[in-house]
This record gives sequence, C-alpha cells and structure tokens, in this order.
Amino acid sequence: GGGGPALLMSDSAMEDFVTTEFVPPPSMTPWEGAMLLRERVDNQTVEAWYATQIAKEALVLQPGSPATLAAGPKLQMLGGEDRARLNALVSGSTPTITLDKYQPRLASLTAKVRKAQIAKAKKSNWWEKFPPGSQVHFPPAIMGVFALAALGVVLAVWAGWRQHVLVAFGVALGGTMAVAMAAYLPLLPVRSVQGSALAIRVESFRRFLLASEGKHVDWAWQQGILREYTAWAVALGAADAWGRALAASTIPPPQMSQFTAPLLAHTYWSSLQTSSRMPSSNSGSGGSGGWGGGGFSGFSGGSVGGGGGGGSSGSW
Repeated sequence: GGGGPALLMSDSAMEDFVTTEFVPPPSMTPWEGAMLLRERVDNQTVEAWYATQIAKEALVLQPGSPATLAAGPKLQMLGGEDRARLNALVSGSTPTITLDKYQPRLASLTAKVRKAQIAKAKKSNWWEKFPPGSQVHFPPAIMGVFALAALGVVLAVWAGWRQHVLVAFGVALGGTMAVAMAAYLPLLPVRSVQGSALAIRVESFRRFLLASEGKHVDWAWQQGILREYTAWAVALGAADAWGRALAASTIPPPQMSQFTAPLLAHTYWSSLQTSSRMPSSNSGSGGSGGWGGGGFSGFSGGSVGGGGGGGSSGSW
C-alpha cells in the first residue's frame, strides 16, 4: 500500500465497507473483538472473556441453583496470564465456586481481567489515541472556562446574589458544558488504520452470526469451531440469534450442551456479577444482570482511521 496519510472517517462512513464474513479475524479472541468494535472495556468485554474461557474448556460453568464454576479439562493448556488467573480462582480447598453470593476470589479475577483488557487496548495499536480505559484530558481552555463558571456561581451564592442574572448564566453555562463533555466522551477513541480494518471484519462477522441459520451452525460443527463461534456470538451481542440457529441445526441433542456451553456465560451473567460484587451495606436486590454499556448496534460511534478490510481466514 501507499504511504499517504490516513483519512479519518466516521463510523457511519465505514459502514459502506462492511460485508458478511464467515470467519472472525485471525488470532483475535472474542473479547478483543467486542472491545475493538464497541471501543469500551466494561461488563460486556468481561462477559466475553468468561465465554472465551468456557469455549476453550479452561472453565466449566455448571447450570443449577446455584450455578457453579470449576476448572475445565484444558485449563493447564492455556498460556500466559489467563492460566495463572484461573488457577488462582479454582485452586485451594474450594475448587468449585458457587454463584449464589459474593466470592472474593471471583471478584479479584474479574478486576484483574478488566485491568488486563485495558492494558491490551493500550498496547494493541488499534487506536491512534484514547484507547478504551484511557484517562480523558479535555483541552485546558475548556476546563478553565468550566472552572471559572463554577467558581463564579459559588462566589455569587456566597455573597447572597442567588437571584442575580449572572448566577443563572453561570449555571446554564456550566450545565451545558457538563452535558457536552459527557456526550463527547464516547467520541474520543480514534482507531488506527489497522484497528479500523479489523473492526470492519469483526462487524462483518457479527452480521454473519446475526443472520445465521441452522446450516451455518452445522458447518461450524463439522469444522470443529462451534464452541469458538458460540463464544463470539456472546461477545458480539448475537447470543439470541445464534441460539435460534443452534435450535434449527442437526446437532444430536446429547451433544448440544457441549457445544453451546459458552452461552452459559450470557445466561448466568447476572449470577457472575452478583458473585463478583461486594454486597452493599444497605438493603436491596442482588446483582443485576444484563449488558454493561449499551449492547450492540454496529460501530460504536468514534472516528476511525481509513483502512480496507482483510481476507477471510480465521483461527482460534
């Protein structure tokens, strides 16, 4: 390719490059795909991480009341830090974690996973600036105006000028700027050319998962990649659509639970959250399930560096 400068394009413009791909980007894990597409590290990327470990048979999530987590038959085949993290979770005198109450080891694991995902975002070269988890720094001029407006309001109220027009002006200015800054936050990440190309492929694969039928599940089963694809469906917000395709497949019922195990990370996410969160001192319900950060509707909404899509080969 040429060496010209990259053209920044909006996500809506990048939609024109999206097609349908039957495989995910090579060497990318489901949670990485979720993070790249949504440009966030949150509950959904953590849920995708758990689904990935279940797909790799490093973890076993056993349904029930309560559900339980235990080591999978291939845990020691994992490489790097994931194996160490999971060994810390399921080793010791209580190798089985029940998902019915706060579990300090599970909370520690979840926190470490979030931290590792933020670190991955920073060193991935998928963003030109402001990767997920970055500390946000607004321009000094904007922060200065905001600070002056806030200070002016405080001083005016202290002096007894609550009804003064300048107080109303300061409140309006400060409130408007606060709303604008909050709206600006999701627009901060800027993907690199490499990140843009990979995001296009992830979105193209997501659309395949959403539109899949039973024959596509059968194909994945025959190729030996069904567990992987199921983890991707959880990661990319396509679990319900993929579940319908699974129901329409010809997989023998006795084998179905084996290949759909990663879906349990989605089904029991509420329990995983409850067991990962310190109980509140006040009365109230337990952990609430659901997605963190808004789910999927295509690209997340930041700027992207112009770049083309890739080929069509993928691997676990």
